[in-house]
Amino acid sequence: EAKQSTLKTEQVSLNTLMQQANSTYSTTLEKLKELPVELSAVRQAYAQQLALYKSGLNTLLEVTNAQYSLLQAETNYVITQDALLQLMFIRAGLAGQLDNYIQNFKR
Repeated sequence: EAKQSTLKTEQVSLNTLMQQANSTYSTTLEKLKELPVELSAVRQAYAQQLALYKSGLNTLLEVTNAQYSLLQAETNYVITQDALLQLMFIRAGLAGQLDNYIQNFKR
């Protein structure tokens, strides 16, 4: 009975972890879908600030701020992609499908 109780406790724990991973995965996936739009807008803003600077209507500080925003958006995109891959790995591990996950990267 003790083993059965321990097994049930572990199963509940694994199910809870899977639910958390699935929830975080969904949120991260939605964020990743929105980031290209944000990235495009920030790139356009940087290009606009640079054009204004080249025509003498802007300061170097404003161009630098726009460039910093672009760097932040690009960094955020890469970090979100990394988080999604980590969540996919966690979900595969919890579901006992690590072999399939790894095989997808070998192709």
